[in-house]
Amino acid sequence: MIDRDLLKRNIEKRLERDLALCNVGAVSLIVKEKGETVYENNFGDFKNSEGKVVESNAVFRLASMTKPVTAVAVMIMVDRGLIDLDKEVSFYIPEYKNLTVGNYSEDGTEILSTTPVIKEPIVRQLLSHTSGIGSDGAALYYSPARVPKEAIDTLKGAVEYYAKLPLAFEPGTKQSYSPNAAFDVAAYIVEKVSGMDYAEFLKQEILIPCGMADTTFAPTKEQWERTVYMHDKRIMENGAENAASATTEGCVFEYYPVTHYASGAGLASTLSDYSKFAEMLLNYGTAESGARILSEESVREMTSLQIHDEKVQSGDERWALGGRVIVSDNYKRLPKGTYGWSGAYGTHFWVDYKNKITAVYMKNSRYDGGAGAVTANNFEIDVTSSIK
Repeated sequence: MIDRDLLKRNIEKRLERDLALCNVGAVSLIVKEKGETVYENNFGDFKNSEGKVVESNAVFRLASMTKPVTAVAVMIMVDRGLIDLDKEVSFYIPEYKNLTVGNYSEDGTEILSTTPVIKEPIVRQLLSHTSGIGSDGAALYYSPARVPKEAIDTLKGAVEYYAKLPLAFEPGTKQSYSPNAAFDVAAYIVEKVSGMDYAEFLKQEILIPCGMADTTFAPTKEQWERTVYMHDKRIMENGAENAASATTEGCVFEYYPVTHYASGAGLASTLSDYSKFAEMLLNYGTAESGARILSEESVREMTSLQIHDEKVQSGDERWALGGRVIVSDNYKRLPKGTYGWSGAYGTHFWVDYKNKITAVYMKNSRYDGGAGAVTANNFEIDVTSSIK
């Protein structure tokens, strides 16, 4: 059980220090235990320097915390018998039938050579970073300077273009992070088998049933006004200071326009919305509203270890579907079986099935973001050390 007073002290002492050192700009966080909020608070300056305190309805760019949402979308279709995780991607998207594996230059600017793929990628590999689609040099090669506009502007255009690029490696032989492409392919499969626009599919099948009214690929004008500024940290002669760092206008994530539905990184959301999503996973597919989003079997599959070959991936945390799972008691900050993930701008969450805890940390920063961010690790420490 969480000691609430200790949790409050841990978090507030940490945030007081991080704010003083300009390690964070605006932060919202929540911890729930057995469905009850044990701590929730907002810290910092909404615009980094203008004195506007961040509020509870602030919108954050999720970046890669979009990936678990896409994994849920796929598993909904698995529940309905319309997607098989172990089917070849080409079964759903014929353009992925005759793929090659590329030898990319180190900086991703050239394809030096290609060889035919031995074994086609399967759907499961899209969600566990083992497909070779959009990883390593293939990820670097996909850039606005190199690809046609239609390959940037829409989900369909991007997925059709990815099929023309060589894979980064032979599927299943390696794991390497796919920032967006593999999840775009997974989302496009959902779009094809459901017959629905992907953003509309998420809205009808996940967001509305979960009560996630502020989660979207394309924020409204009002939601943009509630979106926190991108924080950065400048080291000056007299110490550190906060700085605002813009994202591309009209884009939630980097250069991907809102029309793209970037399914590995493109959602914006609020603390409350994403907490509802985490609670749905903790409750094995049932939303707080009582709506069933996924079967218990599908949640267990999604949140379980997918890479059993330690030559492909080893360590105390490995890939589940759309996120990581803690696979060893050697990982001291969270218990074995905990599922979750992070985002490039510093968002972080987990679902602790052992202690019935969900925790969500929201920030948007160019400083100290992504998996393994210091703020994310410290949040894990502060919560876990409060369990008595």
